[in-house]
Amino acid sequence: MRSEIVKLLDKIEDEHGAGMADNTLAHVRKIMNWHATRTDNFRSPIVRGMARTKPGERKRDRILDDK
Repeated sequence: MRSEIVKLLDKIEDEHGAGMADNTLAHVRKIMNWHATRTDNFRSPIVRGMARTKPGERKRDRILDDK
């Protein structure tokens, strides 16, 4: 199942960018964790390191002006 998630994230990254893949991973992780709290035999296939970008890479500069 982990390989299927990786394929999904690869496709999303190719078509929509690494940020969107990370956003999708966050939603899937939340669903898997929710399910794990309600099931005795479920173990989430999502592991640390599956994200496509690092938080520092997603940071943007914002400049405000009076225009």
